[in-house]
Amino acid sequence: SGYYSRQDFIEILKYATERHIQVIPEIESPGHSRAAIKAMDSRYNKFMKLGNKEEAERYLLRDLNDKSVYSSAQLWKDNITCVALPSTYTFMEKVIDEILGMYKDANAPISTIHLGGDEVPSGTWELSPLCNKLIAQDDKLNSTDDLWYYYYDKLEKIMAKRNLVVSG
Repeated sequence: SGYYSRQDFIEILKYATERHIQVIPEIESPGHSRAAIKAMDSRYNKFMKLGNKEEAERYLLRDLNDKSVYSSAQLWKDNITCVALPSTYTFMEKVIDEILGMYKDANAPISTIHLGGDEVPSGTWELSPLCNKLIAQDDKLNSTDDLWYYYYDKLEKIMAKRNLVVSG
């Protein structure tokens, strides 16, 4: 069907743990995130129609005003999350916590989550008002090339609070 249910994944974890195999999950980000971006766009539209802007923006993964031009290895032009949005980190925390919950339910060990991190194409974030504002406000950031490091630094801190190390 193209995906595992929560229960499917828990069963996989139990099976692996019984055989002394540690499963390392991967959350591909900030690139290769088109499915998550499109799902959160749908969520955004649903809550905006209900007049609930706060809930609409809770997990939004893209700068709605970003006019950046790029193309991924798969020729997508809309598959990179916006690292300047606080909601991107709210989303990642939610996904990480859901993963940890499944490992707990399966009584399976987890010490790392692979975060991908590859293939952020040239041109990404260059015309994002939010990213450019972040660069202007943060002394450690000089260009959009620095945003990948900014993103992973924030994720490393999120993971450390959960006793996890970043793999990527």
